[in-house]
Formats: sequence, structure tokens, C-alpha cells
Amino acid sequence: MAAGGRGRLRRRVDREEDGGNDDDDVIERPRRRQRVARNAGRPRSQVSSDDEESAADDDDDDREERGASPQRRNEANGSGVSLLDGVVGDVMRYVLFRNIDHGPCRSSDLSKAVLKAYNGPYKAPQIVKIAGERLNKVFGYDLVITDVIDSRGIRHRANADARDKVVGSRPKAYVLKNAIDNPAWIAHINAKDEGFAAQRGLLLFIYSILYLKNGAIDEASLLAYLGKVGLGASVRHEAFGSVTAQLQAFVKQQYLHRRKKSDVVLDKDEEAGVAFEYQVGPRGLQVTSKRQIREFLASLMGAELKPTDSELDDEEDAEDDNPPEDVPRRRRSARA
Repeated sequence: MAAGGRGRLRRRVDREEDGGNDDDDVIERPRRRQRVARNAGRPRSQVSSDDEESAADDDDDDREERGASPQRRNEANGSGVSLLDGVVGDVMRYVLFRNIDHGPCRSSDLSKAVLKAYNGPYKAPQIVKIAGERLNKVFGYDLVITDVIDSRGIRHRANADARDKVVGSRPKAYVLKNAIDNPAWIAHINAKDEGFAAQRGLLLFIYSILYLKNGAIDEASLLAYLGKVGLGASVRHEAFGSVTAQLQAFVKQQYLHRRKKSDVVLDKDEEAGVAFEYQVGPRGLQVTSKRQIREFLASLMGAELKPTDSELDDEEDAEDDNPPEDVPRRRRSARA
């Protein structure tokens, strides 16, 4: 018997043993011939089997996972918390703890304490931006960038001029600002911070004086005003102790800015010296609005704010309350 006959007999016997259907074989046989004819003229490297296709798909998946971000890779490995989530959580925790004692959170301190150990692809501004978004969503705080005042009393602008090419390297600080405009919620926050209640009242009183003095007052005049309400330099308050020490704490916390006066004129008989003046600090400009100061003054005087006054306050808050040192400060008439 020829080889072809033996092969056909073997396939027929196998089909009968397997209980196969002749109709299925009739349908499958032309398809098999078409595949053989199609692959006959192609190189072996182009003929892909199911195993080769499956292996190629696995390689593609591996390459995609290797090129994915750290967050996707860690999620694929089942670690739960990504590198990005971890460093963002550390930034949020650091800022919140620094806000407890009302201290400034400088960008240099944040970089040394948290961001320096991060080796992922995200840059520091991106991480801080994500942390700010989560602070707003979870805690109801806005993470605001402010200027920095160094130990010598020199103010460094956080927002550089457009001609400055090193904007990202300029020193700056981060301050938490309440983002929930609800009087009941604000009262709840203030009640939780009872230890700072007396300091907050003193600070609002000083801000009111600065507001009526067009934003600046010399140190001697400020101490004289405080002495009129029983807070003289020799008086020790039961809550914050010495007034002069509390003023120094406000400067350190950047609620106030103490700077040398450049336009002081001393009498001939007066000894030569350095005169200082106080201004609202970078932190105070963010956490306190002019409307809050006017409401405080109105409550002391038993008056009510007019709607037109509120509209003017909103316009003033939108302006730059801190002109550069070499630009004369625009004077505004004090409104009671």
C-alpha cells in the first residue's frame, strides 16, 4: 500500500476511534489546506504560532510595566501605597505639624526634612501642588505661598520679577489658610485653639492700628498705643507674659514684620540710633483680611459695616498689599 493510502487509513481509523464526525473533517480539511498554501511562500520567521503570539503579548506587558510610573508599578506589585502617595502624605504631615505652633514652613526646611529622600520622577513643585490639593479636600485648608523674612529682617519675595530666571530657587514659605467661609466653622477652629486666643486678640488689635496707620507704625508709637490699653512694656500679661516678648514671637512667626525705617529724621539733640517700624507680616496678609479687621473695629465701636464698605474691602484685598521697598506706599484714607 502506498504511503498516502496508509496515512488516509490511519486518519480514518483515528477518527472512528474518537467518534469524530465526517462533516467536521470535511469543513476543517479545506481550511487546513488554505493555511498551508498561505504559509508556503513565507519565511519561517514570519509564521507565528499561538505560543509565539502569546509570548509577544507577555513581552509587551512587561515593557509597559517597566515604563509605567512608580505609582502604577507599586500598585501592580500590590504594595498598596505608592512612592508618590507616601511623599505627599509626608509633606501634608510636616506642614500640619509646623502650623500647630504657628511657625513658618520654609521651602528649604521642607526640602531637607521630606523631599530630599524622594527619588521619584516628580519634582518638588508638583509634589507640593498635589499635597495642597489634598489638604484642601481633606482638611479644608489652602496651602498658600508667602514671602520669607530672614533673621536679619530682610524680606525675600516668593514671586520673582518676570526678568528673574531663577524663580524656582527663590526662598519661600508655605502657610495654611482656612478655605471654609463659614462663621460657625471659624468659631469652632478658634475654640479648638484656645491657647492662642489671647495672642489672636492682641494681633487683631495691632492689625487694626496698622490698618488705621496705612500699613506701618514706628515701634515707639505702637508701644505707646498698647500702653493706653493696659499693655505697657512693664506689664506682664497673664496669658502671654511680656508684650515685647510677644511682639518678638509675632515677628518670628511672621505675623508681623519689624524693619528699619529708612525715612527717620532724628533731632540734633537726640542720640544717633536706629529706628524700627512694624508692618503686617507675610503670614498675616494671608490669614487675615481687611474685612475681618473692620469687623473687629466695628464690634469695638458698636457700629455696623455698610455694604459699600465691604465692596471696597474686596477690591483692596485683590490689590498688592506689599509694594516693593523702593516703591512709595499708596496712602489710603483711614475709614472708621
